[in-house]
Amino acid sequence: GIVVTIIYFVIATTQRVYVMHFFIPGIDVNTQTGYLITLGVHAVVFMSGAFGLFAGDLFILLFLTQPMLFVDLLVLKVKALNEAAAQKTNAVQRLLIDIIEWHQYYTDYNKRCNHLFYYIISVQIITSGISIICTLYIILMGDWPGAYMYILIAFSGLYLYCILGTKIQDCNSAFCNELCNINFYDLEVKSQEMIVLIIMKAQNPVEIKIGGFLPLSVQTALKITKTIYGIFTMMIRFLEEEQ
Repeated sequence: GIVVTIIYFVIATTQRVYVMHFFIPGIDVNTQTGYLITLGVHAVVFMSGAFGLFAGDLFILLFLTQPMLFVDLLVLKVKALNEAAAQKTNAVQRLLIDIIEWHQYYTDYNKRCNHLFYYIISVQIITSGISIICTLYIILMGDWPGAYMYILIAFSGLYLYCILGTKIQDCNSAFCNELCNINFYDLEVKSQEMIVLIIMKAQNPVEIKIGGFLPLSVQTALKITKTIYGIFTMMIRFLEEEQ
């Protein structure tokens, strides 16, 4: 989108605009050839960076979307357990242990994701907020046609991770609710005690944190957006006072 916007300005107007704000030593941007070379290098660097960001985000998102699959598989396991318990078959104990191990694996998976991506997600959210603030400042102080598209990308990155964090919270709740769907009174007393313990653990799920204290959720994204809005109004006020 940013590259297309720049191409439009180059073709439709005589104004010289740039994809990125850096120049190549030894190339005179005041000449037509130098300007086109600089513009081409900017486009290549920008596209390479965009592809790298997309690949990095996709790698993390593949892991963060797996809890939804765990919940779907748990539904099938609980259904099989309820059917076996109703028929009083010998498979009840095996199916119950399978569900307990599945919950342990689900909890361990969330812990590992939090451990692996803790710093990456924290940096992603923080830098997205800083990028939005800096882009708003550029819009106030100067004229960069790509700023509007870039701020949209920054907001998308911010809310993408936070929406996934909310989905993980929903998966934790769905996992606990599905455990409660087990036909408790069709089980033996020993099995009932095991179910009570696993439900107690499921009520305290592992959450992915931003900076170790803020949960990764849409509510956190809204708080960050409010903070950005407050900083933006302060910048406008300072500029008005200077003028």
